[in-house]
Amino acid sequence: MVQVILLSLLPVLLGLAVPADEAPSADGAQIWKLSENVEPDPLDLGEMVARADSDRNLEAAFTYRLLAANRLLAFDLQPCASRLLLGIPEEEDYPKAREVIAQVTLYLEQASGKLGELDSQSGLDEYKRYRYGVQLETLQAFSKALRELWLQASIPDEQRRKNIADATVALGVILESDDPAIVRAATLWQAYLFASIDKLQRALDLLPTALKPVPEGKPVSFYARVLRCRYIAQLHEDCAVSVSLLLRMKSRCGLWFEDEERAQTAQQVVKLITRRLCEDSLARANPDRKEFNEWCAGVASRIDGEFSEICKSGPVELLSLGSPVPMIIEVTPSVSLEKNSAKPEPAASPAPAEPQS
Repeated sequence: MVQVILLSLLPVLLGLAVPADEAPSADGAQIWKLSENVEPDPLDLGEMVARADSDRNLEAAFTYRLLAANRLLAFDLQPCASRLLLGIPEEEDYPKAREVIAQVTLYLEQASGKLGELDSQSGLDEYKRYRYGVQLETLQAFSKALRELWLQASIPDEQRRKNIADATVALGVILESDDPAIVRAATLWQAYLFASIDKLQRALDLLPTALKPVPEGKPVSFYARVLRCRYIAQLHEDCAVSVSLLLRMKSRCGLWFEDEERAQTAQQVVKLITRRLCEDSLARANPDRKEFNEWCAGVASRIDGEFSEICKSGPVELLSLGSPVPMIIEVTPSVSLEKNSAKPEPAASPAPAEPQS
C-alpha cells in the first residue's frame, strides 16, 4: 500500500511521471536548474582561424583550430552533458550537442591536415611533433566518445554498439595520460559508454569507490561517484547498497566541497539520483521484501517533500558537471598573427600534481 500511495503522489508533487527528466513544477516551470557553468574568456576563434589562414601561418592555423575544438567541447557542451548524466535531458540538448560536435569534428579534421602540412614544410622537431600529435589525438578521442552520446535513435543498434566500442578504445589510449584532468574525464565517459551497452561491470571497474574523497572538489570526480552508485543498483537489480552509499555521500558533500553553495547543489544531485533509484526499485518491488519496500518508499517520500519545499521558491539547483572535457590547449589571446610574428605555442600539458580520481 505504501508503494502505491507513494508512486501515485510523485507526479502530483513533482511532475515526475514520465520521465523525471522534463518535469514541470506546479506552475509549469522547470524544477531543475544547473549551477553556474564555467565560462571561457572572450575570444573570437573564428576570426583568429581566418587570420592565421590568411597570414599563411601554419602553426597558428593548426593551434587555433585545436583551441576552437577544445573550447567547444569544454564549454558549449556543459549543460547538455550535465543533464545527460543526471538523466534529465531537455529536447533541445540533442540537436545542440550534435551541432557542436559536428563543428568540433570539422576543426579537428582541418587541424590534422594543417599538422601534416606544417611537418612537411617546416620540419617540426621530434618533441613538438609528438606534443602536437598527442593533443590532437586526445581531442579526437573525446570528440569521438561524446558524439556517441547524442546519436539519433535511427542508427541501428549493432552499428551503435560498434561505434561505442571504438570510442571506448580511443578513450582507453588517453587514459594513460599523465594529465589528471584528462584521466578523470576519460574515465567518466568510458564508464558511461560501457554502461550504455550493458557492460556495467566494465564501467564499475573504472570508476572510483563512492566514498573516496573527491579530489579538490572536482565535479567530474563527484559525478563519477554518483554514476558508480547508479551502476551498482543496475548491475544487481537492487538499490539497497546504492541508496545507503548515496545517503552517506550526501553527508560528506560538506567535506568534499569547501564552498557551502556547491556542497548544497551536490547534495541535491545525490538526492535526485537516490530518489530515482528508490522509484525504480518500488516499480518492480518484491512483495516478500515488505520492510525494505517501506524503507525505500520512506526515503523517496522524504526527498519528494524536500524538493517540493524548495520548489515553492524556485527550481532545485543541481551541481553542474562543469567542463565535460578539460582545456588542454592554451594560447594567449594577445598572440599576434602577423605574417612575420612569432608563432603561438600551445601550453604543455601540466605535470601530474593531484589525485586522478
